[in-house]
Amino acid sequence: MTVLKGFDFSKPDSVQQAEGNEQEEHFLRYVKKDETITVGLLSPNEYAQVKVYDVYPLTGTVGIPQEDLFKKAKEEMFRLADELKEECGAEEARKNMTPDQYKAFKEGEGAEWIAKLKEAYRFDTQERFLFGFYDFETGTPFVMQTTKKQAENIYKKIAGAWTPKKAGAKSQAEKFAFTISKGTGGFALDVDTDTEVEDKHLEWSKQEISEEQFSSAHFTLSVEAQKEVIKTFASSHEGFDLEKVIGQVSSTKEETKKDDPFDNVGHPLDLSDDDLPF
Repeated sequence: MTVLKGFDFSKPDSVQQAEGNEQEEHFLRYVKKDETITVGLLSPNEYAQVKVYDVYPLTGTVGIPQEDLFKKAKEEMFRLADELKEECGAEEARKNMTPDQYKAFKEGEGAEWIAKLKEAYRFDTQERFLFGFYDFETGTPFVMQTTKKQAENIYKKIAGAWTPKKAGAKSQAEKFAFTISKGTGGFALDVDTDTEVEDKHLEWSKQEISEEQFSSAHFTLSVEAQKEVIKTFASSHEGFDLEKVIGQVSSTKEETKKDDPFDNVGHPLDLSDDDLPF
């Protein structure tokens, strides 16, 4: 099944190529802006929580690779942040200031340290929730992705669609198709009362998605693609020890493109002070 996945053209070329090579092999689907697809519902139990990377805008949402260079990149950024923390006297400030004074310190003298910490967390793993559906025309199962914030509402909507309004009646999921369109944090799910379910759809709705399918839904970047992401990232962070993270560095720098015609993959990392461990 072809995965409907857009590309962020601010990514290194090798990352775009990796996504293009993988999209025929995976069944994680995305919808673009103004696109709608017709689906049938699987059981409310066909969902999973998975760990991913999303180094926006250099990657979309990708799986955790076996050889994980992003983890090393995060450690290197923490090292740089620790240097700035010592230089600005953050530890002494935390001990001797009131909460309001320390907050002002982090926005003033400690602002560069805080900014570096937030950059480090771009290489932290994130949670995504995957929900299973089937293509209404072919019966082929696939998964859609949401953020943690949206997942509860999607689950309640699917569970509610499988619950008959009165004893002996059919549920919405047994009577009608549903539509998926782009929504905040993932996708929007709505009932399509103009499209009725047939016997074949009821059979398709019994399909299950295995743990292995959920865990491999996101493609993983090769070591070389990870290196290109980290090289692009490191170019804007003075003092980043690139060779310690990725090994010997080639003198050839890969050119990246700036256009971004699709907005359906990746999200900026929005961290508040409450998200930081100090």
